[in-house]
Amino acid sequence: MKKLVRDVELSEEASNTLAKELLTRLHGKERVAILFCGASEGVAHHLETVLRLANENINIVVVNGDYASNMLLPYISEGLEVSIVLTSPHSIGCLNRVAYASRILGLDTLLIVPRPLSLASGPLQQVLEGSIEIEASMYRLTVSLASIKLGLAMNSDVKRIKRLENEVSVASVVEDMIKVYSKTVEDVEKCRTVVVTHSLLSVGEELSELGYIYTTIDKASMIWQAIPEATALFYTSAEEHIVREELAHILRARIQPKHVVHVRINTDPLTAPIYGLIMAHYIKLRKATFVSNTHISQ
Repeated sequence: MKKLVRDVELSEEASNTLAKELLTRLHGKERVAILFCGASEGVAHHLETVLRLANENINIVVVNGDYASNMLLPYISEGLEVSIVLTSPHSIGCLNRVAYASRILGLDTLLIVPRPLSLASGPLQQVLEGSIEIEASMYRLTVSLASIKLGLAMNSDVKRIKRLENEVSVASVVEDMIKVYSKTVEDVEKCRTVVVTHSLLSVGEELSELGYIYTTIDKASMIWQAIPEATALFYTSAEEHIVREELAHILRARIQPKHVVHVRINTDPLTAPIYGLIMAHYIKLRKATFVSNTHISQ
């Protein structure tokens, strides 16, 4: 538990730096591209949502990095003022292509990368110059926290954002949160697949790094047809009606998963990914401890 709390504290500290850099780069800008490489779509859309709430005049495009570099940027770069690039640790090729295209087109671009990529050499090392580096294990949590802090800094008068002021210091509630979800965590660990609502896509992406197969609720029927095993279903309390509708549709289609572990996060949908990511990191730490103890006993 101490390790989890310390990791979240470090993530909070890193998110302060990232939020300030984002605020500087986005100040006065209204034509923005958010490009994502690999399993970082969830945090990209979370950032998009916060920016739209903070600035009603902002014009944002959120798109896959490879698609953007191959198809889109050559046609829209002149109309963009800044681009933000997010990536997962194993998407070095995509990151390289996006950075190269941005440089050729003269597009003001901020790369936000997981720290292991800093070990790269050659062309990629040049790409990383001037980027923001974040510890890979806490990447999605840090970016999500920074997005909320950015929104507060940009426009804390928006009611939807203002009420989040007390929810960006999460390290102090980690122990209590884990106590509430301890049984749920144990049940999730027994699952092989994960289904998430779109607001919690980053949680599915995080758990995929532990070997979970994940998809979104609107595509759950496909995964349950192929793998009818125990599934963890992550959603916010605001999305219960969506989950009920989709599950009813799946049952009518006579598709029945073996067992569904409901993980209902009862917070604002904007902060729900933060708590879901903390839970996912806790599962990751528990798994690492189990593997370590197994090796020692052998």
